[in-house]
Amino acid sequence: MGRKAISDEAFSDQLKMNVRFVEDCFSKKPNKGFVPQFVAVTLDHKAVVMVIPDLPADSEERHKMMFDIGQKFQLNEQSFPVCIYMMSEAWMRGQTDKDEKVQLPIRDNPTKTECVVITGMTVDNRTNMAMLPMLRGTNGVVILKKPEVYEYEDGKEGMVALLLQQFYRGYFSEMKKGE
Repeated sequence: MGRKAISDEAFSDQLKMNVRFVEDCFSKKPNKGFVPQFVAVTLDHKAVVMVIPDLPADSEERHKMMFDIGQKFQLNEQSFPVCIYMMSEAWMRGQTDKDEKVQLPIRDNPTKTECVVITGMTVDNRTNMAMLPMLRGTNGVVILKKPEVYEYEDGKEGMVALLLQQFYRGYFSEMKKGE
């Protein structure tokens, strides 16, 4: 199905639309943070948005949650999800000179950057991503910096979106049960 369901251009456009959405969330009124959101774009071009106010801190719990979301999406007979996105606050490792800082847990890494990360994946495993670095201003109000956008490039190895893969695993496992 892949590119027949969503072209590379449409996949990139969706990423840019999500970037604008996050920017709008912070530009309209002062915010102290961003509530995680999951977005599924369906074959019939609808965006299904799920706000996740209690995103688990533990990776294994997040993977189970995403698997469950995939199963429920299929059970609710939503139109087929051609691409999905996860948007949440995160810490990203800063640039280092390949020293021991890279080995530190992210929370202890002095080069970390706080940001809103948007990670996208298509049903055929194409990925894209945007990072919106953030600063905490007066009273903890977030100020977004210029986004860094990493679009899918054909033939170039992209990132592996392990969390988003769990959505499709859950979706297809539920679909298989119904056959």
